[in-house]
Amino acid sequence: MLLVCGDFMKEDVIKLITLVIKGENKKLDIDFSSVFKILKFHHLEVYLYYAWKLGIVDIDDEQLNILKQVYMKNLYKTATQEEELKLIKTSLKDNNIMMLPLKGAVIRSIYPSIDLRTMADIDILVKVSDLKNVRKIMENLGYRNTSHGGNHDVYYKDPFMNVEIHRAMMDESYEMSKYYEDIWDKVIINDKESFLSDDDLYIYIVSHAAKHYLSGGTGIRSVLDIYLLNLKYKLNFNYINQEFKKLNISKFASNIRSLGEAWFNELQLYDSLLKMEEYILSSGVYGTHTHQIVKGFDNPNDSKISVGLKKAFPSFKVMKKIFPSLKYFFILLPFYYIFRIIRGMFRGNVQNQLKTLKKLEKKDIISKKEIVEDMKND
Repeated sequence: MLLVCGDFMKEDVIKLITLVIKGENKKLDIDFSSVFKILKFHHLEVYLYYAWKLGIVDIDDEQLNILKQVYMKNLYKTATQEEELKLIKTSLKDNNIMMLPLKGAVIRSIYPSIDLRTMADIDILVKVSDLKNVRKIMENLGYRNTSHGGNHDVYYKDPFMNVEIHRAMMDESYEMSKYYEDIWDKVIINDKESFLSDDDLYIYIVSHAAKHYLSGGTGIRSVLDIYLLNLKYKLNFNYINQEFKKLNISKFASNIRSLGEAWFNELQLYDSLLKMEEYILSSGVYGTHTHQIVKGFDNPNDSKISVGLKKAFPSFKVMKKIFPSLKYFFILLPFYYIFRIIRGMFRGNVQNQLKTLKKLEKKDIISKKEIVEDMKND
């Protein structure tokens, strides 16, 4: 999507974000519809409203009306999420349940305005032993459980509140999950709240970005998170880099930090960052179907049929995460495979994946796998 826009469009987007987060009002002459489309792909379209407010861009009345709607909707969602998070924190504390807010729920406070750090949902870590009590509390707060099992239970409340209650910092299907098995030993607890040290928070945010990058892609927002954390905190990189080695993401961590420094300080990108930049810009906020499907190729010569079958019939370990009852009734596995495929057809997932597989060319598979694999090695 983004790559066809060319370097000049990429530079406009990064420059606009840079000016907004630094509060500068230098003028930019942009193609509104193209820049808006790219920012929306990364869930950052509200930056255009702030750019207009700061006097960075000139826009007509029709464009301003679009941006005001984006801004007001985002502001309302942000305010609602903040109030709901406070309510959940208080309710869990009153019931003596330890909790640790994760990801955007923690780091949006480092942004110039918290609504610049958009969130689809609120992520909270609790101990496995507390999950049943948490469910009662969430239901008492007006939430309904829409998904149970796997790495997190999902709760929803109208009009848009999604809350993920995590059993672990990272899904056990990822190698990095082993590092986080004893995360509660690192959690700092005081009378008011539970939190990670600045260093451990930074390690988690980078490792979470790495997880997405290696599995399906991650977008501009991840680079922004990491850049702003570096600005906000005085970090101990002797400790941090030792932990990145344990996680086997040293090269990724170094490069994504360098990419942010280059983007938001208008520095020249060196060659090893260009592929990472391309991959991130083409990923959107949560990665793309194309990147996720490419991951299914063990090598570029794998047949598309074999990759499609792997997507349709994942391992028993994966199926247990999707359908927790399989832990006790494994005989139901064939029926769940059929159910999953039928459900995917009604939702359009099967058709979308087949279209993506059909369009993939060998050169694209080789290119994207090289980009990802390069980040795995120090």
